[in-house]
Amino acid sequence: MAAAPVDGGRYVSCHTVPFPYAVYQCHIAKNGYRAYKVSLTGVHDGSAVAMLAFCHLDTAGWNAAHPAFQVLHTKPGGSPVCHFMSYVNLAFVKTATTA
Repeated sequence: MAAAPVDGGRYVSCHTVPFPYAVYQCHIAKNGYRAYKVSLTGVHDGSAVAMLAFCHLDTAGWNAAHPAFQVLHTKPGGSPVCHFMSYVNLAFVKTATTA
């Protein structure tokens, strides 16, 4: 596994919403958010896949009952919370080289 930061100052994440056709809920994260390109290689056949992962660095304002805290055994303001974006979701990144 290899992870490389995705240089950018603003990120828009769009997650699918259960509906009979494609509907997305999009939100912008301005700070306290980092994106990484993660390359994974299969153990058995060596197949490779690249995924986008987002890390929420500042969780101080999150609800303490958020499932991520239960899974990670942490609390708001504790460790960063990271997750992969699945292939049906979208992400837009404003990089230093774009307007």
